[in-house]
Amino acid sequence: MPAGFETEQIALYLDGGRRLDYYEGAKWPAPLDHVLHDVIVQAGRSILPKMIIDTPDLNIPTNYRLAVKFNEFAPVYAADAKAAPLLKVSLTFTLVRLPEEKVLTAFTLKDSK
Repeated sequence: MPAGFETEQIALYLDGGRRLDYYEGAKWPAPLDHVLHDVIVQAGRSILPKMIIDTPDLNIPTNYRLAVKFNEFAPVYAADAKAAPLLKVSLTFTLVRLPEEKVLTAFTLKDSK
């Protein structure tokens, strides 16, 4: 995760991204990387229902591993404080064949919503 997101607190970038602060008393239900991990696993199960998609902690032999790196995950605020922020997201997905650890493909997705 990008800097500032390795906590359960909900972070905000203020002053055009020059200052990081946290919503007072607001927390993610778990560290953000765990929350996003669960979202990715659930999405994979939904999109590929005939595939077995799970986490490495189950110790099930597997042929592939999908590594997901969050390059950017940040709210961007306009000069007008009343406007809702845009969420800038950039993720790199890398599919690795096991056990030889051969990278089969890698790609990056970027978006702002």
